[in-house]
Amino acid sequence: MNLKTVKSAADMKLDGVKVDCEFRDGSLAACTLTDASGNLVRFALENYCVKAYVPAPNPKKTVHVVTGKVRGIGTEIREQFDEPYEANSRRSEIEQADVCDAVAVTTEEVEIPF
Repeated sequence: MNLKTVKSAADMKLDGVKVDCEFRDGSLAACTLTDASGNLVRFALENYCVKAYVPAPNPKKTVHVVTGKVRGIGTEIREQFDEPYEANSRRSEIEQADVCDAVAVTTEEVEIPF
């Protein structure tokens, strides 16, 4: 099999794969391959070696949630707080106001959107 040097993304023909190339000083410096499902791999030249990158998992954070149901109307209360003391303080406020049937504080791990 004879191979040739890639001069543009059009030189890379792969069925169902989108190819994006980055050139520096006329040489291929990075290449990102994306399949039909959106999965991707990026190959980049860094410090005289080629590194392969894939997307990192979405970061997650822990939040503290105050939930309750307003007495009489049935409307749901759901408020998120970064710190547990904030959630506990809010729960106490709601309990003292005596407007909810039951109030709870839970801890959840949620994904942070980009």
